Amino acid sequence: MDIKQTTENEPFTISVHGRLEYQGFIFQVKNSNNQTVGEFINFDEDVYSPVVCEEEQEHSIDWAGSIGHVDAKLKGWPIQLSWTSARQDVYDSMSNVFRVQGMVVVSKL
Repeated sequence: MDIKQTTENEPFTISVHGRLEYQGFIFQVKNSNNQTVGEFINFDEDVYSPVVCEEEQEHSIDWAGSIGHVDAKLKGWPIQLSWTSARQDVYDSMSNVFRVQGMVVVSKL
């Protein structure tokens, strides 16, 4: 996994690489209080979709704090996502430490 940011005003680019084709994934960014913060932006809605996890129910339906795949068809690498910290939940967070966490489902035939 690579995480890059060109300038402090740009979103972070998260790239995930692998060898085997994958069926699906879910990713989210958490602060040190284990709260999902920020938002995935500028993603291809034919491939990726916001996922609302149980602890995120207070957010609007179109919020992409967690992101996953649209279907279980085999897909190739890399997974490339943009994540922004330019949201009130990040500004209100008492933490400036964040972690990307997730899961990728691969298919080994």
